[in-house]
Amino acid sequence: MKDVLKNVIKVIRKYSIDCFGNKSIIPIDWVIDDLAIWMIEYSCKYKVELALMLAQATVECHFGVDPSARRSRKTKNIFNVGNVDSGADETQKSWEAGIERYAKLMNKEYYWGFNDGWVTMAMMEEHDFTRPVGGRYATASDYTVIVKSVYNKIKKILV
Repeated sequence: MKDVLKNVIKVIRKYSIDCFGNKSIIPIDWVIDDLAIWMIEYSCKYKVELALMLAQATVECHFGVDPSARRSRKTKNIFNVGNVDSGADETQKSWEAGIERYAKLMNKEYYWGFNDGWVTMAMMEEHDFTRPVGGRYATASDYTVIVKSVYNKIKKILV
């Protein structure tokens, strides 16, 4: 577990603060170690592949530190669940709540009935981030390709 935590912290740092350096916007209640612990906890609890979670958090807003990620920071919602193109937002009470909200959503709405209950990158790639009942996680046409590219880089760090 210690090595997993160390590697998740390394991923979060690489794809957040290291990307933007002194331009990173770090909210006062944003703590890398806590984010890493919650990612691991909710990945296991809701059976969402950890590397998939980390890749989506990177693509959505670089864990909230991207200077342009005002909306994600304001809503404590690094996966932008409910923060839709129409402008509607879904504010979470904490960063942890936002991570759990995403993991629950992926488990409940994006699971396609195989992989022993786990939502995986392979599953999302095969179904282009769509739900079995219809609807897609993101409107960007190249969302799956972008997430998969980041996922492949993250997998090398998590080994």
